[in-house]
Amino acid sequence: MYITSTIKTKSSRLAKPVLCLGTLCTAFLTGLNRVSEYRNHCSDVIAGFILGTAVALFLGMCVVHNFKGTQGSPSKPKPEDPRGVPLMAFPRIESPLETLSAQNHSASMTEVT
Repeated sequence: MYITSTIKTKSSRLAKPVLCLGTLCTAFLTGLNRVSEYRNHCSDVIAGFILGTAVALFLGMCVVHNFKGTQGSPSKPKPEDPRGVPLMAFPRIESPLETLSAQNHSASMTEVT
């Protein structure tokens, strides 16, 4: 569910299903391997599959849509970026160094011309 909702591919229509099927097959084969090598009981592997499926469904239904782009709803106006807008407009205070450098610059320009 995560792969199909987040990966955007235009070149191949089979890329997402192959990735999804590959991850599911890997999980299934890992579970079978754990049982066949007597590292886990069959009930533990089945419980792990159920728990993993429940977490995946929760993430797919509730969490992934928060990270999607705004491609689905073009009718909403895009809010202005708040980072570029100052919260308060402070008055411009010129420092004495700026006035001194401006005076020196204008004096040197008059000497050159």
